[in-house]
Amino acid sequence: MLTWLKRVVLALGMLLMGVVLVVYLALRPPRFSIPEPARLEFLGVTIVNPGEPPLVGRRVLIEGGKIAEITEAADGPHRGKFLLPGLVDHHIHVSLLSDHAGLLLLRHGVTAIRDPGTPGQAVMEYRKAWRQGELAGPRLYACGLPLEGDPPTFGGALVVGTTTLARQRAMEQVAEGVDCLKVYNTLRLDALEEVTRVGKRLDVPVVGHVPVAVELGASGLSAVEHLTGLPAPYTELEARTEGLSGWLVRFSEADDARLRHFARVSAAQKIAHTPTLVLWHAMHDRRGSSEGAPKEHALMPSFVREVLWDDAALPTYYRLDDRGQAALATMLARTATVVQALERAGAPILAGTDAPTRVVPGHSLWRELSLLEEAGLSAEEALVAATVAPGARLAPGKLGRIQVGAFADLALFANNPAQNLSQLESIEEVVVAGRRYTRSELDLMVRSSLEHYDGWFVSRAWAFIARGVLRTMNAQVSAPAP
Repeated sequence: MLTWLKRVVLALGMLLMGVVLVVYLALRPPRFSIPEPARLEFLGVTIVNPGEPPLVGRRVLIEGGKIAEITEAADGPHRGKFLLPGLVDHHIHVSLLSDHAGLLLLRHGVTAIRDPGTPGQAVMEYRKAWRQGELAGPRLYACGLPLEGDPPTFGGALVVGTTTLARQRAMEQVAEGVDCLKVYNTLRLDALEEVTRVGKRLDVPVVGHVPVAVELGASGLSAVEHLTGLPAPYTELEARTEGLSGWLVRFSEADDARLRHFARVSAAQKIAHTPTLVLWHAMHDRRGSSEGAPKEHALMPSFVREVLWDDAALPTYYRLDDRGQAALATMLARTATVVQALERAGAPILAGTDAPTRVVPGHSLWRELSLLEEAGLSAEEALVAATVAPGARLAPGKLGRIQVGAFADLALFANNPAQNLSQLESIEEVVVAGRRYTRSELDLMVRSSLEHYDGWFVSRAWAFIARGVLRTMNAQVSAPAP
């Protein structure tokens, strides 16, 4: 009897393992042939470092994943073409489908990204896989988990209610190898000061949302997301009670004197701003998979459009009431004034998108550059915000500029996007860490990846997983509805 029972248990165990294996293999995204770093040459090309005069007729030699030589070459197969530093998305999140996002980013010439805080270990795994060429994707700089007050407004944040805990959590993240530390909405000033002390001592930038109760000038942040810090400080309790709607109302009501102060402090302390204009426009648009959604949404798997981009998926803090929707419309009308004030004051502007939050990785950076241009920057100044400026902060001398010794992270265009941003569409090749991809190769990879994710079983399985992840994260947030 016992032997028979053991056999049944063993058979059921093997059956369960078989089911798990089948599901794993079904969900596992397609694997592509990733090129090795190679010795590459661009001959006769025009080098465009945004913000500087173009260098016509150059030879660019790449060896060991870096730019080895730049010499004159009046002729060659790349004569009449334009070589730019690869684009940098300074605010994007590694997510459930970053193998697909990595392809989309390369397809749009984005060769480096900064992830300013994502729950889980996936971000570090993708950083390793992309850098080692196990997957096709950009160079990744990661901030680790956001540090927030107790209770948090974001599920997945590290809750630090005391200075001791703030110091401990910050040091733990640095020990894990993060490139930056991110702070969030309700972190208290004393805890924030402890985090910035850790960052300064260990030479790790502290970035993020200016906590609602803290003045921008007292924050100690080197880079600020979403134009937070413009509204005058208010309490953490008000923030949790009113949610994003309350912040938007305060943003839209900030007067000209407050705006001048915001720009003046930013310039004086060299605080960079990543406005993520494309995110605010997408939130106002509120179309995910609905009829009339932008055509680029078709580049994203159906489970993203139908689950992750659904209003019901938003954490409580981020759900907008009628007052918040009206304030968002006012904010959009005012963001151009805010960006112009920062630019005139000399505060650095960095291009970022918050993808994949309601926007498509890669394509959304092109849209962000257009929105920066609409806000008053020239096409070339917008490109500076996506190349030279973020490169100087993430990896000085190595990223965001074509020069000897820099990373071989490049994008080749048939026409010059620094003269007209619409020419970003003329992209022909992308090089990241010396690995060369053609546009047609990347198009094929994107199509294959999308077909996988939109398969009958895979799309339903990922939708189930995504709902579970959202429920878990939202359960960690105790903020009342706005």
